[in-house]
Amino acid sequence: PAFEGHVLVCEGEIEKRDGRKIDVIATLTDAASGKLIAKARGRFLEVDVKKVLNGRNPEAN
Repeated sequence: PAFEGHVLVCEGEIEKRDGRKIDVIATLTDAASGKLIAKARGRFLEVDVKKVLNGRNPEAN
C-alpha cells in the first residue's frame, strides 16, 4: 500500500510502438524504500487529430 506522507515515484515508458498502437508500462514506487507499490500496462491508439476534426459537423451540438 501507499502511505500518506510518503513520497511516491511514478515512472512510465513506451514499451513498443506498432503503427498506431502504443504499448506502455508504468510503475509506482515508494521513494524512500524503493518498494514497488503498483505496476501497469496499457495500450493506446494514436489518433490523427486532423481526420477527427475534418469529420466533425460544425452545425451539430
